[in-house]
Amino acid sequence: MQSIMKDLSDLILYKASAGSGKTYTLAKEYLKIVLLNPYDYNKILAVTKKKKATAEMKTRIIEYLSSLEKKEEKIASLRNSIIEEIKQAKNIDISEQFDKNVRIALQLILHDYSNFNISTIDSFFQSIIRSFAKELDLPIGMEVELDTDLVIQQAVQAMLKEYKTDKDAFSKWLEEYVFDLIEEDKSWKVENNIAKLARQLLSEDYQLLATSSNQRFDIETYKSALTELKQIVFNYRKKLDDLTKQFERKVTQENIDLTVFKGKSTINSFVKKIKNYEPEFTATLQKMMNTDEILSVENAKNNSLKIQYESIWNDTVKPFLLTVSDYQQVNEKKYNAAEIVLKNIYSLALLEFINSKIKEYKSDKNLILISDTNQIVSLIAQHEEVPFIFEKSASFLKYILLDEFQDTSSLQWKGMLPLLLEILQNVDGLVLIVGDPKQSIYRWRGGKMELIIDGIAADLSYHWQDRQDVSLKENYRSAKEIVEFNNAFFSTVKNEINLQNDLFKNVLTDVEQQIIKTDKTGFVQCKWLEKNDEEDVQLAEVLQIIKSVESTKKYSNIAVLTRNNMHGAAVANYLQEHQIPVVSAESLLLQNQLSIKLLIAALEYV
Repeated sequence: MQSIMKDLSDLILYKASAGSGKTYTLAKEYLKIVLLNPYDYNKILAVTKKKKATAEMKTRIIEYLSSLEKKEEKIASLRNSIIEEIKQAKNIDISEQFDKNVRIALQLILHDYSNFNISTIDSFFQSIIRSFAKELDLPIGMEVELDTDLVIQQAVQAMLKEYKTDKDAFSKWLEEYVFDLIEEDKSWKVENNIAKLARQLLSEDYQLLATSSNQRFDIETYKSALTELKQIVFNYRKKLDDLTKQFERKVTQENIDLTVFKGKSTINSFVKKIKNYEPEFTATLQKMMNTDEILSVENAKNNSLKIQYESIWNDTVKPFLLTVSDYQQVNEKKYNAAEIVLKNIYSLALLEFINSKIKEYKSDKNLILISDTNQIVSLIAQHEEVPFIFEKSASFLKYILLDEFQDTSSLQWKGMLPLLLEILQNVDGLVLIVGDPKQSIYRWRGGKMELIIDGIAADLSYHWQDRQDVSLKENYRSAKEIVEFNNAFFSTVKNEINLQNDLFKNVLTDVEQQIIKTDKTGFVQCKWLEKNDEEDVQLAEVLQIIKSVESTKKYSNIAVLTRNNMHGAAVANYLQEHQIPVVSAESLLLQNQLSIKLLIAALEYV
């Protein structure tokens, strides 16, 4: 395993794929700092994404220090590695004071555990916010609300209570929204639709836009936009309807058999799609238009039929297709955009009302939302001097280790950036960043994997060129067959698929891992299943695989991963129906227990 600690004023970027020993590496880098300078233990901050990772890293560091103090044989390689790497990086031999430093560091950390600064980024940000509560005019005893959906539901209900029968602008708009839903045969209960869109108020994308733009729109502005959008949709559909009616009238008058053309249903299918306002020029249709090869091989042999339908093609069918194509190219994007906006415009106009209700709810309950923390710290970092932030939060940091950096959001980066620059430029410190863009899973919370590739280069321009890139290539977790499959898969994607986005090309530049675990045999198999109308072939295949290994494997050693909870519930129910015991979130619900089902059935029967 590689490690590096050249100059403690440097920026170090670790690229750590799954199973590459990232936690071990982070723990070792922490130990190298604290064993070189034991009294710097409270000047180190290690930031992770999840509480579980925080607890794991704390435990790992304490265990390593304890084992090093006891001089356990199993930890001898770690001891030698730390001594050697510090010697290479700093030209300092700590072998003689190593045991003393281990003892001092362990005692200091255990006796001052609250300053053992390993936390999630949310926890770190919240500590800064509490320090600035007075300056930000926040409640002193504020709580952080994690359940943002609850707050949105409360805000929506509070907004709906303001409906008045004397018809102010807000109430009229709400009525129009309900009537519009009824016209489209949708549920008239607007709460869910509004709440779904209102979640965007708490997203980072919205917060960034709201910060950069002071534009606010009233109900009248939305009414004007609504009229314009409906006109766009009406005009587009009417034009396609008119073209289709004109074409069908001509087909009927001239008794044209459209099945004579290549593919038999090609033209009829196209007309059907136009009636749904989704004209699609298939590959067959495009070829017919480009080459004028319009008949099947069999029909082309009939000379009189060929002459007749070539004339029909040139006079009637092709002009119709070209007119539709030209109109679609000019107007389709505008039509699609109008359709998308119309689906949400009623809810969109109510967002300002909901936002005000969210603010009222937070004020009444003395709380801030977990989604607020990134924006608040970002604003603090932009408007306050970094030494003052350190002083206010009692955090005099010299070293920052950032884990899971591929899931860091833009606002989180803006909040951290001044602290990192202070450490790099003014306190002779260390900034160590660890991540893997292939493992980015928090994009739904604003995570930007672009940051770890080159997205932070401009912000750290003075240090970026001299940064130290370290790639952890070993895989300590997976068996040989799994590592080989991953290497082959990512290499194929990189080499065989023409990736248009340079971002993905950069993600795949360094993907191959080295095999370390050779004591266990792995297995990978990919199957493409033929569809079957009589049964769900995927469920049947899962059952078949489990049946094939149940004689040699315990059920507790088998896991089934699905795309979403709905699919997971379907798999769990199917396996239980076939007497395969399943433990899942759904299977643990009371309503899914056999005894409860029997009781309910008995009550319904009575």
